Amino acid sequence: MYHRKFFAWAVAVLLAVSSFGVATAKASKDEEQRSLQGIEPLNLAVLIQDDLVSQVGNELGVTRDFIRSLPEGSRVMVGYITTGTLQVRQPFTTDLDRAAKSLRIPIASRGSSAFNPYVEVLEALKKFDGSWTNANAVLLISDGLDT
Repeated sequence: MYHRKFFAWAVAVLLAVSSFGVATAKASKDEEQRSLQGIEPLNLAVLIQDDLVSQVGNELGVTRDFIRSLPEGSRVMVGYITTGTLQVRQPFTTDLDRAAKSLRIPIASRGSSAFNPYVEVLEALKKFDGSWTNANAVLLISDGLDT
């Protein structure tokens, strides 16, 4: 009889603790959502150097998630720095999912980008529209080497 009471008490405690954990997790998610609402939209050019090692392709999911997490009203352009030119794969768009889906695995060939990637950053800066009111930013995924 004592074991049944103890077992019933233990189950009640576990249910209470698990309910508290679910409520706490929900509150944390709500707080996170409220804090993200205060972030202003952004004009973002995502530039990827095409001769990066192939392992960079394994990290594209993180970049896709980042693009999708931008505040509503953000504009994103996706471009690849290839053989000394800027190849715009996705012009500026407010469709964040479309921009995220436009990412592709870098070619990972030394012949594809044997140029200074920073020259193409200057080309990307020319793609920003001066009439936009959002802050402008560039995300450059590069090894930084001028080969």
